[in-house]
Amino acid sequence: MQQVSISLIANGRRRPSATLLRTIANILDIKPIHCFSHRVPEAKLLVRTGLGSRTSVNNEIWRAFTQDKDLLACYKVPLKELHILSQVRIIGEVRHPRDFTYILSMIRQALKS
Repeated sequence: MQQVSISLIANGRRRPSATLLRTIANILDIKPIHCFSHRVPEAKLLVRTGLGSRTSVNNEIWRAFTQDKDLLACYKVPLKELHILSQVRIIGEVRHPRDFTYILSMIRQALKS
């Protein structure tokens, strides 16, 4: 039964209760507001306005990542992938420049044919 509910929620055919969203947020160790933004689309504006300090930290880490020529060479990161990573960084908190290599590896693995 739970799998059916999750499937309906994931496909936008059902809205989860606030209690379920809190539970999911706790399990995923994320702030509940990120889950509520999916329940109430208008809440996405609240989530985006709360990015201030995270964005500046991500920008610093992004600069460190893009200036680490050895790391970029080691992972053979072309400009196309740098552009994609620059967009991905706004989704959440990045704690270390090497986190971008992990994200890039996951994207490459997911898209591998």
